[in-house]
Amino acid sequence: VVSRIRLYDLMGQVGDSVLTPELTARLARRAGATELVEGTFYRTGRDSFRLDLRRVDLATGTVRRAYTARGTSVFELADGATRELAADLQVRTAVTATGTGEGSLSARRLFDEGLRRYYTGGIREAGDLFESALGEDSTFALAAYYAAVSRGWEDPFEALELLRRAVRLGDHATQRDRLTIQLAWAIRTNDTAMVTLADSLSRRYPDDPETRFAAGEAHAWAGDPWGALPHFRRVITLDSAGLLGTVPRCRACDAYAGLASAYLQLDSLAAAERALREMLAARPDWTRGWMDLGRVLAQEGRGTDAMATLRAGGRSLQQPTGEVFGAELQLILGNTADAEQQLAGMARYGSQATRREALWLLVIAERYRGRLAGALAAARQLRALDDSMPGGETVHFDGRVAEAQVRLEMGDGAGAARLFATLAAQSPLAGAEITGVRARKRAFDLARLAMALDATGDTIQLPGLADSVRVWGRRSAYSRDRTLAPHLDGLIARRRGDLDSAARAFRSALVLPGTGLSRTNYELARVALAQGRAAAAIGPLQAILHRDIQGSNFYLTMPEAHLLLAEAFDSAGLADSAAVHYRVVARSWAGGDPPFRARAAHAERRIRQLTF
Repeated sequence: VVSRIRLYDLMGQVGDSVLTPELTARLARRAGATELVEGTFYRTGRDSFRLDLRRVDLATGTVRRAYTARGTSVFELADGATRELAADLQVRTAVTATGTGEGSLSARRLFDEGLRRYYTGGIREAGDLFESALGEDSTFALAAYYAAVSRGWEDPFEALELLRRAVRLGDHATQRDRLTIQLAWAIRTNDTAMVTLADSLSRRYPDDPETRFAAGEAHAWAGDPWGALPHFRRVITLDSAGLLGTVPRCRACDAYAGLASAYLQLDSLAAAERALREMLAARPDWTRGWMDLGRVLAQEGRGTDAMATLRAGGRSLQQPTGEVFGAELQLILGNTADAEQQLAGMARYGSQATRREALWLLVIAERYRGRLAGALAAARQLRALDDSMPGGETVHFDGRVAEAQVRLEMGDGAGAARLFATLAAQSPLAGAEITGVRARKRAFDLARLAMALDATGDTIQLPGLADSVRVWGRRSAYSRDRTLAPHLDGLIARRRGDLDSAARAFRSALVLPGTGLSRTNYELARVALAQGRAAAAIGPLQAILHRDIQGSNFYLTMPEAHLLLAEAFDSAGLADSAAVHYRVVARSWAGGDPPFRARAAHAERRIRQLTF
């Protein structure tokens, strides 16, 4: 069955604004339908009506079967016709027109107009219409759902409440609408049921691009990139109009970005680059695509090509967005001095949003250069900006996280632990009572606290924290959260001197080669070197160098990874490779704080000894 929503999507793609019978047939064929149910409605008396329906073969125009329903209301007609049609097609239905959750007739008119606006780019106006439809009929589940989707970027808190309302109303909706709403809720709230719901919906409706895209998202989030790939590819096939640029929304572009992200999870930079270039060949105006490509090229170490994406991205990547993005690329490429110079001015004079992002990246730049006093100052400035924000909740670029990590690297594990403990004690403002939302936050907050305590040598609290992280991690749908407890098990085993158990625990935390906590790769390599297995340390460390510098990779600096990799190559007797990574260390930390300058000097000495 092709949903009416899919017809509006296709109508937006072909550029028509009125859903005539002729257009309906054309769109139905395009959506993969083979039959169309059409008919005529008659008033036969003051309180009597008749509905004549025909099942038409879309390929030939032949009428396959005709039906007639009579009643005293339109709802009786709909119910009678549904029963006849279901019996003829040999399917069961328990849904009645009065119990579909699709609203009163006036609400349905507002909803339909909202769909037209939504699929032609008027998302704000569409949101107003969906809320008006919900005002007309408070049981209209799908109106609440689309109102939530329309408000998602503008007001996430309002969107969450609207989506929660849609879930409550879902019992009155059709099976398809109910599953759609439940899947959206599972994705929004990090519910472990998301993959099961996504698979169920995509099996029933394989040619719905929104359903397939949601399924791809669910599989990727749950750590199954191989399962995500076919869903994203199917979306690209279904949304050809998006790639032509004839509609405001481009689901195919989003799917290409999803493909690239899944390939990065698999540590396949080349495949991610191919996916993004294929998309940009069709849509060179897609700014996000140029940014994603720039990051991939920078992670591949191709500086000239990476920086060229700034120009290719056009006006959208001009100041200030382009400056911040350019500095981020320089950081990924290891050009920290250039990045720092760009970021310093933006952190001082930009808008609040620009200053926050610039300060976050400045913290990374100062850490990478071994200048922790400067990193701490930038983190404190970021905290001051966070405190001035209304509501007090920060999702990205959290100054407390930045300060805690800098303190940890300064050797102040106790100070870092206090900050991480404060974060762990706070509930997320949005959806604090929802298990999946709390689980993701609690698992990561407690894991960071445990890593800080490990740095202080505290072995008493670690086992209890590891158990708590294990419980919360199982309640989170995000794949990384299930790897945190094994990471802590590895820290505990290493503290006890059991290197074999530590190595097994760290390896079990490495679920995917291109994602997860970079510190796990680093700690596994440290254990391998301590065991005298230098060759075994090389692979996990090389995987770190292919990654981005943010997210789960924030908690380790790239120069640290280069130094340990240099030592691994050195111990393995691979002098040329060791020298390459020692050079990165020497260049990065030459102007750092005294401890870092000493390590840079050691790297210089080893370079001379290895290349003599």
